[in-house]
Formats: sequence, C-alpha cells, structure tokens
Amino acid sequence: MGFAPGEKWSYSNTGYVLLGIIIHRVTGEFYGDFLQARIFRPLGMASTQIISEADIVPHRSSGYRLVKGQLKNQEWVSPSLNTTADGALYTNVLDLAKWDAALYTTRLIRQSSFDLDLMWSPVKPNDGKTYPYGFGWGLASRCGHKAVIHDGAWQGFTMSIARYLDDRLTVIVMTNLDSDNSKPEKIAGCRRNLLEVGGFNAECGLRLAPLQKHGGQRWQRERQRIAPPHPGMFSGVHAT
Repeated sequence: MGFAPGEKWSYSNTGYVLLGIIIHRVTGEFYGDFLQARIFRPLGMASTQIISEADIVPHRSSGYRLVKGQLKNQEWVSPSLNTTADGALYTNVLDLAKWDAALYTTRLIRQSSFDLDLMWSPVKPNDGKTYPYGFGWGLASRCGHKAVIHDGAWQGFTMSIARYLDDRLTVIVMTNLDSDNSKPEKIAGCRRNLLEVGGFNAECGLRLAPLQKHGGQRWQRERQRIAPPHPGMFSGVHAT
C-alpha cells in the first residue's frame, strides 16, 4: 500500500489489485469467478469474461499499435498480468449497456446495504479535502452536463465510458488501437457533440455521421432482442 487508508487520495491500479485480493480472501473465489457469479451471468453479459489466452473467443478483436506509421500487433505481456482485478476483461458494447442499465437500479447492490449515491460522490480523505473521484468513477462536467467517466487502455485497446446521469445518457467508445493513437474519450466526453449529430463542435473537435446511415435500424433490433430490464434502459444510446 502506498499510504494508510484515509490518509490521502491517489488514482492507481494498485487499489484495484488489492480489491481482487480482498475478494479472494473473503469469498475464497478467484475474483473473475466472483464477477461471473455476481454480475456477468445475472445481467446476461454473455460476452464478458476475464482475458484468457487459451480460450477460443468467437469474433474476438485483436489489439494494435502504430509504429512509425505502420500497424503492429499488440505487445506481448505475461498471461499472469491478465488475472488481476485492475482490468483485463473481454467485453463488448452491448454487454456494457446491460451493466450500465443495472447501475440505475438495485439489481447489483441493495439500496439498504449501500448508498448508491456514494459511487458518484467526491472522495474525502481525513484532511477534509475532496477529489473528483467516486467509487471507481471520475467525476466531471462535460459540455455543461454532470458526468461520471472512466477511461482505460491495455494491449492495443482503448475505451471510454461517460454516463450523463441527469440526462440518462451513456456513451461507450471502444477501439483496438493503442492509446497514443486513439482518443475515445474525445467522443465519449462531449455530450453536446453527440446531440448535434452530423454537425461539427469546435470544443470537441469531432465530426459524427448521422446515426441512421450507420446501423440505426440494426440497433433498434438489438434493443428489442436484449429485452431491457426496465423502461428507458437504452435511452439515448445509439450504434454508429
């Protein structure tokens, strides 16, 4: 540990690694098995699992990096690094949409056992200062809207999720290119640009194509197939 609990705040992967160790100590289970039993299977996240070099995963994407303008495969890492609780998951945007929907409910955490609002509240160490981070979520204002966000990068993949809680709008962006050459947070982090689809927003510096030209009808079919667990599950979420 870098410091005693409550002494200060600092974002680090170490905290998530320790969380996985605690889960194992308390439950006796590998944290990946725990997630399958408590989160992935109950929510129907059939495409989500811990990374496994041995498993054959249908439609699995490869991660890439750019080296002097040429695409290269992701750099090799020891498989043991993909067994810790600081990431290392296979997933897709439809599974993440199911997880996002569950966060608006008490399907994962009983309201009586935990104040869900604490997840989106700034951390406050013993010195009384606050920092823009909740329980696993960065806290921000994007284009004038309250957002909880998180980004990630590993082995030639990057992703960003931004949840605009007051708007019940969630943006999930995933790429299979290294973080030096892909910036998914620039798309996920600007709600105004998403609403001005097809227009150009100077603040975000992005131009998006109209939704219906790129899979809008397919997404409507997916919405019906998934059968949302509560009204408005995919409100504001579109495939492009």
